[in-house]
Amino acid sequence: MIMKKNVFFIAALLGMAALNAWAQAANPASDFKYDMNKTGDGVLIQKYLGKSAVVRIPETIEGYPVTTIGRGAFQKASYFDVDITAVTIPNSVTEIEAEAFRGCNELKTVTFPDKLVTIGKEAFAFSGLTSVKFPETVTTIADNTFYKCSRLTNVTLPASLTSIGEKAFYEAQITAITFPAGLTSIGELAFAGCNKLTAVTIPASVTSIGYYAFSGCSSLKTAALSAALTAIPEGLFYECTSLTAVTIPNGVTSIGGSAFSRCEDLTSVAIPDSVTEVGGSFNGCNNLVTVTVSAHPIKWHRFAFSGCSRLNLASKNAIRSTGFTEEF
Repeated sequence: MIMKKNVFFIAALLGMAALNAWAQAANPASDFKYDMNKTGDGVLIQKYLGKSAVVRIPETIEGYPVTTIGRGAFQKASYFDVDITAVTIPNSVTEIEAEAFRGCNELKTVTFPDKLVTIGKEAFAFSGLTSVKFPETVTTIADNTFYKCSRLTNVTLPASLTSIGEKAFYEAQITAITFPAGLTSIGELAFAGCNKLTAVTIPASVTSIGYYAFSGCSSLKTAALSAALTAIPEGLFYECTSLTAVTIPNGVTSIGGSAFSRCEDLTSVAIPDSVTEVGGSFNGCNNLVTVTVSAHPIKWHRFAFSGCSRLNLASKNAIRSTGFTEEF
């Protein structure tokens, strides 16, 4: 009886080992439509033809390294053939072209290769990814790369990253983000609608932030801006209704329209002496009580403080000393 149990146990282990080996094996070349890449030294995957929901792209096909995942290669698989849930991309791949996995709404995990350099526009837009960790070879996140990835909660950015494109993480559910020290630009609406994000610290390397980059981040409580900024763009924190604290760095000369509009939990703000122009930046901040500003010439938009009904008298006098002539 003991012998039979041991035989059964060993057979079960062997079966599990075989299953794991099968799971880890790359899909056969027949699961893909493919061709040579643009430079003729590797393979470009044109389309996924397989039926497996778990995909392991082979490192070589017909003796050539697989270097490129082509435009929309897996996009239609999500809609017509199979709901892909996981993809492992081999280390031979250096480029993922635009829309490669667009609309793969059941895709939860992707293993990026260590040598990946380029990820195209909308490559993972509307996908079901929950976590993303970039290799240290990626320098740019293109426009709309993770647009409306509504399940994406965890993102690890590489130290190599220098720019984040427009709407790159639009309406993702990221709870926290750490920007690398070498980042220089954040595009328009890049993190707009990320309503689980609670805090942002923009490193001093960032010199450019696009319009409405963090608008609609309704859970955002604190924001520290780069000391290198000379302008706060229009709508930067528009409708960040939980924002309680923000520091406008010295060196900023203009604050764009709606930059802090409808930040309902913002109670105080200090405007540095470098600021010479303020748009309709604080309208709808109905809990704003204190504005600290020194007497120096500022060009104000007439609706800069529209709806700020709780401003105290000391703040109103300080604002008037800079040239504001409208009613509060």
